[in-house]
Amino acid sequence: MKWQILLCFCFILIKVQGQDTGDFEYEDAKALYDYLTENKTNANIVPICKRNQKVLVTVELAVRELVELDEKKQILCAKVWLRLAWNDCSLKWNPADFGNLTKIVMPYENVWQPDITLYEGASEEANMPDKTEYKAWVHSNGRVTYNFPSVTTTTCRIDVTYFPFDYQNCSLKFGSWNFDGNQIDFRLQNSEADTSAFVIHNEWELVSAHGIRHESYYELSPEPYPDITYYIVLARRPKFYFVTLFFPSIVILGLSLLGFMLPPESGEKINIQITVLLSISVFLLLVQDKLPCSSQTFPQIGIYFSIAMLLTCLSCVKTSIVMYIHLKQETTAKPPPRWLRKSVEVMTLNISCKRRRKPRNTDDVKVKSIRVLEGDVDSFTNIGFVSEENGDVKHNGQVADVDLPEYKERESSTSSYSLSHEEEKEWELLSLAIDRLFMLLYFIFMVLNICVYLFWNWSELGRFWQ
Repeated sequence: MKWQILLCFCFILIKVQGQDTGDFEYEDAKALYDYLTENKTNANIVPICKRNQKVLVTVELAVRELVELDEKKQILCAKVWLRLAWNDCSLKWNPADFGNLTKIVMPYENVWQPDITLYEGASEEANMPDKTEYKAWVHSNGRVTYNFPSVTTTTCRIDVTYFPFDYQNCSLKFGSWNFDGNQIDFRLQNSEADTSAFVIHNEWELVSAHGIRHESYYELSPEPYPDITYYIVLARRPKFYFVTLFFPSIVILGLSLLGFMLPPESGEKINIQITVLLSISVFLLLVQDKLPCSSQTFPQIGIYFSIAMLLTCLSCVKTSIVMYIHLKQETTAKPPPRWLRKSVEVMTLNISCKRRRKPRNTDDVKVKSIRVLEGDVDSFTNIGFVSEENGDVKHNGQVADVDLPEYKERESSTSSYSLSHEEEKEWELLSLAIDRLFMLLYFIFMVLNICVYLFWNWSELGRFWQ
């Protein structure tokens, strides 16, 4: 029983000591806070305690998340954590006088803060509005650390030359707006920004984020103005644009080859080319809507689509020429000019796989025309035998010296029909040869356009599979 009473007494004693310790900590913190705010600090005065000294502020940036990179407006919006540290000689105390407290949290308005500003800010709101909503840690040796998150909105010059394999280099420039380098100086805590907590973005990949200290001089003041500039390098993930823009364009350009394979008399021959032209125009508009309007840089993919549109326009013109030549046989009775036939034969190098028929002479036409009238020849021969009995025709198996105007007229009409049919074949074969030539030229320039674009971005194609 005695040991139970002793145990309860010890428990009550420990609890009372804990309450007393907590009370002492609160009293010590309150006394320290009153000591610093009432007698030591003035948040409006730069804490320079000796002549020819300046406040050295160390800066460190942690990139948390990329909110948006607007290419058309050329604005970068990012979530960052800014970490500042400096020495304030007016915020020192002896820890033994305040219950061995070595640090204390103080509100923003009770501690002097460097007027750090984000240069080239693009937000309509205040510059880093969240800066005043947090508190600073003050240490007994006068070291002050102030860490706060912020959403930064700054201008970023966009270079879309290699879209969608492009890299963008955006900068965040921090510095004092009112004080020159003789009063406040800035130093980097680390040359590389902290990216350990970076949230992965769907479109952009964070390549690097490093800081550099600069000193700038302005006309209004001969003193230097130091600043810390962080350069954030972003790489676009090309897979989405490569699959939705480049691959479909190749398929659509390939469909244009079907227009050359259709016969010239087909009305869909020109319709396919016009449809392909409209499709390429839509792709070019999509690229234009995504990228900023700039006369300094022009995207290579825009050049690719422009050349593709030009090839499609030329294919429409070529199709019209082929259809005109093919329909020429219905509007003229003349054969194609000799120079045109020779030129096409030289350029095509027999790629049409068809050789032009040689025109037959008049004797061959006459012989064939007589053979066409085979049914009448038998009766005509019988007439010859009858005439032989009368002594008018010689018996040699041929007809001679017989005046038959109806057979001569039919022979003449058959001969003219054969010549007209050969002329039609000349125009048809000529149109087919020109169509094959245009198809070959279109295919060569289409493949060349694709290969040149891929060659320009050959070193970046490896990121397509990432």
